[in-house]
Amino acid sequence: MKISPSLKIFKLINEYPFLLDFMVNYNPKYQLLKNKSLRITMGRMATLKMVASVGNIDIDKLINDINDEILDKTGERLEITKEENDPDKEYKINELKKIIEGLHSGTSLEIAKKQFDELTLDVDPSEIALMEEELIRNGMPAEAIQKLCDVHVDVFKRSLDKNECVEVPENHPIHTYIKENSNYSASKVGEGKEILF
Repeated sequence: MKISPSLKIFKLINEYPFLLDFMVNYNPKYQLLKNKSLRITMGRMATLKMVASVGNIDIDKLINDINDEILDKTGERLEITKEENDPDKEYKINELKKIIEGLHSGTSLEIAKKQFDELTLDVDPSEIALMEEELIRNGMPAEAIQKLCDVHVDVFKRSLDKNECVEVPENHPIHTYIKENSNYSASKVGEGKEILF
């Protein structure tokens, strides 16, 4: 693995689980990483560059400190690159194409879901959409990609079904959002209206 500003924090912690405690203790703003749901959802989108910005830390310092922690715990030093683009993009697009082709040639939905889940472990939904757009530009019919809809829905549904309670400080925007939604839902139930979320 190489470490760069574009590396997703979820992928990094997934590869080196001890970095979760390191990051939580590194900066008070990283306490939210303790919440598994937020770590899985936001962590798949948050690059180290974004994480550094949230913590108001120089990106080079953050990367070097993480690399020092990895060296200390494993004896391994990662190669640092300034690469801002995903170096695996072409590989991921080819693998996505294979999954779609497999679905059309009879691969079971369960196998496709497993392959898709592994491929998109550190990819956010917008990146998946961009990969699909590139496949369409390269000649794959949009109808072929639509077959992936059931796979997409299942992968994200499993994440939502875990329904882990999000705990954030009272003055945090997410806390306000949850409270407002909770109050709204309670008022609609009191009116005898069905809630769809």
